[in-house]
Amino acid sequence: MLRTLFSATILAGVLAFLVTIGIVHAGGEKPSSIQWKPYDCSSPLMLPEHGFDVSQLGKGKYRIDASVSQGHFNCIYITFQATNQLVPAPVSNPIESTFIIKNQKVVWRSYKTIVEGRPVVRKEALLPNILPHENRGGDSDYIGIRIDADSQQILDRLTPDAEGILQNAVKASDAAKWDPAEWIF
Repeated sequence: MLRTLFSATILAGVLAFLVTIGIVHAGGEKPSSIQWKPYDCSSPLMLPEHGFDVSQLGKGKYRIDASVSQGHFNCIYITFQATNQLVPAPVSNPIESTFIIKNQKVVWRSYKTIVEGRPVVRKEALLPNILPHENRGGDSDYIGIRIDADSQQILDRLTPDAEGILQNAVKASDAAKWDPAEWIF
């Protein structure tokens, strides 16, 4: 019994690793040199394959730079936060769009604003942290996503990348939960 359980555990680990590699290869992603902290997300941080890099800006704060990034403009910010922090400010006439992650509808809102004297198109969303993570007192209960882009064209280019990064974290988590003992041959 113990030997069977041990074999199944090893097989599950190997298969989860292979599935993760398959997801990465099929989707054109690469593992990031900086990883999420486990209390933010316990899945690997996967970036689009070409021209992306990540930096951690503090506890729960990550900036993903693309080839179009200029300082802190034209990049993706992902912030893990407690419930009562960093709620998006009210704005008039935002344009809303949605995407689905783990069967949950997430509402993006975009609007024009001025950041450091520079006109930008800001796109942001706030959602519960549905990614796998170690729960440590609620510090990472929510995820804030923000893009400050110089143009709508850059915003349209970075939006699917931001969504894909979160989708990859869910996929890697789901692959790791796979139990070979449940399969019937």
